[in-house]
Amino acid sequence: MYQWIGRASSGKRKFRELPLWAGLVFSTAVILSIIIPVIIGGRAQYVYHTMYREMAQSAVYSRNHASAWLYVGEEKYFYTAARTSDLFAFLADGGAGKPKSERELPDRDFVLLDFGDGATLQLWYDKVKGDYGGVPVDGLFISYVSPEGKRYSYTTSHLYVKELIPYVSPEAQTWLDAGLAQMDPDR
Repeated sequence: MYQWIGRASSGKRKFRELPLWAGLVFSTAVILSIIIPVIIGGRAQYVYHTMYREMAQSAVYSRNHASAWLYVGEEKYFYTAARTSDLFAFLADGGAGKPKSERELPDRDFVLLDFGDGATLQLWYDKVKGDYGGVPVDGLFISYVSPEGKRYSYTTSHLYVKELIPYVSPEAQTWLDAGLAQMDPDR
């Protein structure tokens, strides 16, 4: 007879622990939903700052060696040290944007800046997701390849093709005009 009582009380104990386990699972889910985005965002910021640190070194190299060249289509033009520094500052002002992978590179005309130390910077005009509602807005796709060959790419909706005009040489005007026409058909 006592064996029946022992079995009944162990069944009630299982049900008493159920809220404890449910609370533990819920708490774990909440903590992970907070920690995972922080880790992902922190990594994205680290990669962004690494890219800009390396790009700054390339900009300094090109300034010291007068080695920067701008490629627009098949044409090659000397790029002044002042423009290199100004372009670097302009891009840094745009913020981190959204990281992109190498397979997401646009298949369109771009402007390429060769710093002379093995590093390159490619710029595309692009429609990118805006900050509010994910509505596509005019922006830039930026891809930097370090002297060691590591590629860093991202899109930003905080920089516009129109704002690039003072930072690229007059030879790139046709590329800029094509980008402006694509983004603003009424122009």
